Formats: sequence, C-alpha cells, structure tokens
Amino acid sequence: MVLGLINEIQQYLDARYVRPLEAAWRIFGHPLHAEIPTVVRLALYLPRMHRVLFNPDESLEAIVSRAGQQMSTLTGIFACCASMEDECLFTYQEFPQRFVWLNSEKRWKLRHHGYAIGRMYFASPNSGERFYLRLLLTVVKGPKSFQCLRTLNNVLHDTFKSAYVARGLLEDDEEWIQCLKETAVMKTGYQLRRLFTIILTQCSPLQPYALWNHFQCIYNEAQQADAEIIIDRLNNDQRTAYDAITSSVFENKGTIFFLNGGAGTGKTFLYNAIALKCRSVGHIVITVALSGIASLLLVGGRTAHSTFSIPLDVLENSICGFSKQSL
Repeated sequence: MVLGLINEIQQYLDARYVRPLEAAWRIFGHPLHAEIPTVVRLALYLPRMHRVLFNPDESLEAIVSRAGQQMSTLTGIFACCASMEDECLFTYQEFPQRFVWLNSEKRWKLRHHGYAIGRMYFASPNSGERFYLRLLLTVVKGPKSFQCLRTLNNVLHDTFKSAYVARGLLEDDEEWIQCLKETAVMKTGYQLRRLFTIILTQCSPLQPYALWNHFQCIYNEAQQADAEIIIDRLNNDQRTAYDAITSSVFENKGTIFFLNGGAGTGKTFLYNAIALKCRSVGHIVITVALSGIASLLLVGGRTAHSTFSIPLDVLENSICGFSKQSL
C-alpha cells in the first residue's frame, strides 16, 4: 500500500531479514507450511441433489446420463461399502481414517500410511431432510445407499427424519406441549399463533402436524364437553332461542337475531352456550359487548371498540380495522 510518498511494501522488503535457517530451507525447496492432520471435506446432499457442471450446448440426455454416473465422497462410500465382502465398521466421518479419496479416479482406496479426519459440510436444523441425513451418517456404519440409511430392522422408512426417530435418537415434543399448555392459560389467540410459528421455525419439533392435532383435539373435546353441559341447563325459552340461532348458523341462513329480556333472565348464559357450541364444531365466533363489564361475562369476550378498532370520535370518513390475524 502506498500512502503519499511512503511506500510501505518497499520499506518491508528492504528491511526484511532472512535468517540462515530460513534461507537454507528455501534453497532446498522444503515446504514452508503444512496442515496436520489432513482434513477431508465430505460431501453432503440429498438423493439426486448433487451439483453437476455441464456445458449448455450439451444435450439433456448426455447431462442426465453423466449426472447419474457422477461419483462424490458420499456416493463413493456407498459403492465402497457395497463392494466389501465383510461388513464395514466405519461411519462416513470415520472413513478417511482408514481410506484415501482419490479425486482423479473418484473412488476410495485403502489407506496404508498417514492419518486424516473427515468433516461433513454443515446442515442447519431448519434444512429439514438434509439435517437428518447428516445425523444418520454420523451413526450408521457402512452405509451402502441412501435407502440403507432409511432402513432399520428390514423396515424402509419414508424419510430420513422418521428413520432417525425410529432409532430412538430424537426426543419427543413433550417440552413444546407443556410450553403451549402454560401459554394457553394467559395468552390470546394471536399470541398463541405467534408462539406456535416460532416453535415451528426455530425449534424444529419432532412432529409438527401431530403437535397441532394434539391441541386441536384437546381444545375441541373440552369445548364440546362444556357446550353439552351448558345446553342441558337451558330452560324452555332459552332452548327455543338456542335452536333457532344455531339452526341459522349451521344452515348458513345468515339471519340476524335480537334477544330481548330483563336483567337476570339468562341472556349471557345463552350467549355463551351458543358460542361454545359453534366453536366446538370449528366455527370462529366473535363475542363483543359495549361495556367492559358486560364483555367479561362472555367467554372470550371483548369490547366492540377494542375488537373492531372503533374510533372514539366517529366522523364521516372513520373506518374500522378488523382481520383474522387481529384476534
């Protein structure tokens, strides 16, 4: 680097001192640095997902044919283990300790001297099947194919993840079940959905769909039980209103009802019975009231101003904001 009239590079060269030992070492052509032990980078990719270099002028058939025959350190170990008479007792990472990868010939050769360690490319837990493939390669000895990695006790599993689970190497989702149970007591539906999204994207649960179904079933079984208990306690007039309103909802009639009655006649009790019944069969029910005290008596109730973002000063151009994600 040259700064103004000062040439730092030239100053370094002019002032550098070469010792006799360094000079002799260079004269005899000995290497100036070395890496011990040797580190062999091991390829990691899903079936038919390896990198292929090709000429765009080549035909598609030629490219596909060459790609199918292309060997890497990963497919090379499959071929090497399949050709052995005895069972191979080494994992993918341990293979470079006993074998040498001949890059020019694209094959593994038995190591006669020296030592090396293998290092697979990194795979994030969010990378899905590639992550579980990497985990299996660290525990399965002598794999002969991708199918061999997914096979346990003569059972071929559909995914690398399910094969890893079958080996008992992955914990269950009990931690996330307890987390969601505790959160459901104190958080809103919007916050619960945000938490579930974080668990899916950052925590890699074992069975996300089963985790969703677990709470969906518990929620629907609890609501159905509560609804049946309340419905059995309705009097004749309340049951008449209940049947008319729920019939309109389930048959998509879209009828608007106005329920009138004096204080203490059980209007709120009927509202909760209708809401629980509709929610137990999968409907979304919004329960609102004008006052905060009235909203507290409704299951999941809120004030209308809070739910629909109704402005306190209503003008001609005032609007309300409401969406599913705002619940």
